[in-house]
Amino acid sequence: MGLLFLSAAFAQGATSYVYVESNVATVPFQNSVFAFANDGLGNLIALPNSPYLTGGTGVLAPGSSEVNADQEVVINAAGTALYAVNGHTNSIAAFTINGDGILSTIAGSPYASGGQDPVSIGLAGTFLVAANKNLDPDQDVDAHVPNYTTFSVKRNGSLRMNPGSTLDLARASGPSQALVLGRARLVFGLELFTSRIASYSYDKNGLLTEISFISPTTDHGAFLGEILHPNQRVLYAGLLATKELGVYSFDGAGNISFVQAVPNDGIDICWLRLNAAGTRLYSSESVTNTLTVYDTTDALNPVQIQHVTLNAADGPVINIELDPAQTFLYALAGHGIHTLRVDASGMLNELASPTILPIANRDTPFGMAVTRK
Repeated sequence: MGLLFLSAAFAQGATSYVYVESNVATVPFQNSVFAFANDGLGNLIALPNSPYLTGGTGVLAPGSSEVNADQEVVINAAGTALYAVNGHTNSIAAFTINGDGILSTIAGSPYASGGQDPVSIGLAGTFLVAANKNLDPDQDVDAHVPNYTTFSVKRNGSLRMNPGSTLDLARASGPSQALVLGRARLVFGLELFTSRIASYSYDKNGLLTEISFISPTTDHGAFLGEILHPNQRVLYAGLLATKELGVYSFDGAGNISFVQAVPNDGIDICWLRLNAAGTRLYSSESVTNTLTVYDTTDALNPVQIQHVTLNAADGPVINIELDPAQTFLYALAGHGIHTLRVDASGMLNELASPTILPIANRDTPFGMAVTRK
């Protein structure tokens, strides 16, 4: 009766579906994607047969380096396909998202990622890029280097690696995120340990060419977390060492310039999300388990307007995601999904207790994506 009631309630309007990767590494080939429906009040209801196996194995994360990444799970613009990394088995899983949010494995999935330890997926239209970090402690990292490898996305959501597209990076550079700006055919790649964000153009064959790069504002600084403004040539990035948010602009060719750095009240600013209008920027801070809201009405001059602490977090904030309806923000901290309501002014208020993922303590879930149907 309860399931029938929920189904009827969801049928009355659009439903948001939340997906989180289990990153199971303690048991081979049991990595999976959990799927939930938001009942409209912020309660997350597990979908039938969730979690869905990815066909691969996650990465054990005794330290933080292996999971310091974003976009481990991504959804295409149409909300019809989902992609997730298998860090230990070096592949990308592909699923069809059905009308009821349930996932179906796409034929041929998972696909080889083109390197070791894929941690981030950038996607725009039929172009996909994987950041292979090469930091899995249970693989031979000395025999390989990190890279970016690109793929063509076929009509059914399956992937084809673009021949010759692998771009090798400096050893131990720690690529952690790959943002794609499809309308300009640009990729912005963040390297944690070489402390740089580089811009690349890509051609019709998916081949990458570096355009420019930037470094943090201080010596021994580091980037973690980047986001593109939805309608201006502005990029924001977390500056770990200085507890600041970096603001950057770039021209039509992708050349990046530093604008300014603004304060952040948390420690270890990491992940960033913007609303559709580009007027509110949300950041998470992993050490303090906090979230910060910036007013970005003036895109080059963010102003901090709220700083909140998550309730009863059992681990550092790993990822955040803004609901397409822009009425909820989700934060993955430890094994819990925290749901926060977003009010009309963009401010946050955490709801009930977090939804706990039923996986082993040694496994570290990461990656989050949301769509609405």
